[in-house]
Amino acid sequence: VKPNMSLSFICNTIEDRIKELTSFDHNEPLKCGIAFPTGVSINNCAAHWTPNPGDKSILLENDVCKIDFGVHINGMIADSAITIAFNPKYKSLLEASKTSTQIGIDKSGPDAHIGDISADIVENLESYEIEINNSKEEVSMEFDTSQLIQDKRMSVKIEKVKSHRFLEWVERS
Repeated sequence: VKPNMSLSFICNTIEDRIKELTSFDHNEPLKCGIAFPTGVSINNCAAHWTPNPGDKSILLENDVCKIDFGVHINGMIADSAITIAFNPKYKSLLEASKTSTQIGIDKSGPDAHIGDISADIVENLESYEIEINNSKEEVSMEFDTSQLIQDKRMSVKIEKVKSHRFLEWVERS
């Protein structure tokens, strides 16, 4: 994944590789393959965005990209995600994400309480700062939902549940 790649190309490449590695068979789609459409959420779109067919969106040098993909084999699903950025100004943001994820993993277990885990993750996240345009900002879990999709490339209605890409994926599987 690198700048100037189309988001559709990124998704299709990941999904093609999943099919290859799982020996996906169109005649037995429930045996193994893609668990859900690959997401490539950009900047302030937190997660679960995927390009529709014909979408021409491009990953830019200054973007923060969250890639989310899943694989299923015999009813078992593995869900994986990674956040990438090419501009070093996002280093602390990526570090906050990485350390918070590790806290969630470390604190999880049979007797763990989700509220306690969440509180520890938020405390860690909010201990980070990021400098953008010569202004230091705290990393925060608070956000305005009206700002989730302000980027012109992400002009998808929040209420929209199923994307064309999802429907196309279901029909293909």
